[in-house]
Amino acid sequence: MQYIRIYNIIINSIIITRPINCIIAGVSIFFAGYIANNYQFNYYHSILLALAGSFVTAAGNIINDIFDIEIDKINRPLRPLPSKKISITFAYILYFSFVTLSIFLSSTVNIYALGIVIISNITIFFYSYKLKSIALVGNFTVSFFTALSFIYGGLAGNNIKLVFLPAFFAFLVNFIREIVKDCEDIEGDTALGMKTFPILFGNQSSTKLLLALNTILITSCVYLFYLKLNSIIAAVLVIFIIFLLIFVHKNIKNSNFHKSSSLLKIIMILGIISFIIN
Repeated sequence: MQYIRIYNIIINSIIITRPINCIIAGVSIFFAGYIANNYQFNYYHSILLALAGSFVTAAGNIINDIFDIEIDKINRPLRPLPSKKISITFAYILYFSFVTLSIFLSSTVNIYALGIVIISNITIFFYSYKLKSIALVGNFTVSFFTALSFIYGGLAGNNIKLVFLPAFFAFLVNFIREIVKDCEDIEGDTALGMKTFPILFGNQSSTKLLLALNTILITSCVYLFYLKLNSIIAAVLVIFIIFLLIFVHKNIKNSNFHKSSSLLKIIMILGIISFIIN
């Protein structure tokens, strides 16, 4: 019985970090170093930066769940905290452990990496505590730090300008996805007095904003396709991303926000792969 309890704690400790998001962050950072190093690996620094970035993401997801526990009782009751599979005290221990690990690992690379990690941890904490409830400010904050992960990973290379386009792509995809998630969570957010964009301006205005942003993203991907014509595999991937974005466009029009959110996550992964292929 004790082994089962320990097993459940371990499993839920992993779930609360949102491991897929952590892996995506780590892989993005690792390959940002590869891109910024003129498509050559600097394994040592890239691995350290990727691990530190993954731990920042894990810590951010945990502190977000801690502050969102009342909202999640409505929107996501099966999450580890609202379902009481782990305690808030234990969640705080996990949070501070990941923060400490991220600071330690980044400090072994250089002062710039350390600075970005410290600022990221502090800002993500205040995002979870207050900023996320402010219309578009919270969405922008999350998207900015997703884009910043590429710049951060680029510190392992010698030409950081090469990661600016992937960073812009990541910002735009995540900004759209954040607003989509707000539309999806409108019931629980309204019950707890949140002031997200969909709550303040309604689903119709949110849909118009999402369609406009998605149009910009599709246009950007067409430009990305032009840049990737020298690589057949990358070009095919970008074409596939454009078709997926058209589906996102259609789903947003039909207020199918859950499906749009899932598609945007896939688009993010495919976009990273297309940038990696030179």
